[in-house]
Amino acid sequence: LELIDFKFEDLELSNEIIQKINQTKHTHLLEALKQCKTKEEKNNLISQIKEIDFDIMHNLYEQGKNAKLETIYNPNSISKIESQFSKESISPEKDKLSEIGIEYIAQGKVATLILSGGLGTRLGFNHPKGEYNIKLPSNKSLFNYFANRFLGCQLMCRKKLKNKNIEFKDCPLFIMTSKQNDSDVREFFEKNKNFGVKKENIFFFPQGEICALDNDGKILLETPTKIFKAPDGNGGCLLALKKHGIIDECIKRGVEFINIMAIDNPLYKLMDPLFIGTTVSKGKN
Repeated sequence: LELIDFKFEDLELSNEIIQKINQTKHTHLLEALKQCKTKEEKNNLISQIKEIDFDIMHNLYEQGKNAKLETIYNPNSISKIESQFSKESISPEKDKLSEIGIEYIAQGKVATLILSGGLGTRLGFNHPKGEYNIKLPSNKSLFNYFANRFLGCQLMCRKKLKNKNIEFKDCPLFIMTSKQNDSDVREFFEKNKNFGVKKENIFFFPQGEICALDNDGKILLETPTKIFKAPDGNGGCLLALKKHGIIDECIKRGVEFINIMAIDNPLYKLMDPLFIGTTVSKGKN
């Protein structure tokens, strides 16, 4: 702390955070505070530091450092993924399982989560990947394509159950964006009137971010007073669902299952009744 020009109480950091910084060898963050030229810069950096889980960052670095790359990338160490349910094993029950899925979808017990935090830069498209037109005969963007399937599946399920005494409910659509594309995605949906999805049934939320580390495990700085962060990956969607109230929304609506898919997989059969029915009937075991 002797490196800091201002008083200890001006740091607005708890003793616990100071201790974590020292234990995990991130004292360069305290040095960065010294470089802040304005109170605004200092407060901004302090707020960034307070958001860091130093234990997680330290553990991630240690795991990566101790991992043997030759083991990770050894083809012989990769085992074949076997599906718990084969077409043959569920064939006798196929119609029954599909009926279960149809009922769950029609009753609004299944939500769809589209992971769409990326940009289409590898496609030469500097916009959210979901806005990309993959040249289907329909000439639609990926967002449009999946929104149509999301609505079409629900309509199909309701038609099949029109003579049954079932209360139909809308399924919610969750779109996980990123800090980089959140505003663009929201604007794209608004411009296209949510592709027919009711406004109260669509929810946008950004995925989380995590600090980037150098080879020595030190947290990188984007500028002398700004911590460098990157998206925390698709696995981070579970934390983001909780953080942004999506889990609470599911509980309020009576949603029991979330069908998760990546925006860049146009072959994915979104809201497939057979898949949903199989998951409901057998997946819990």
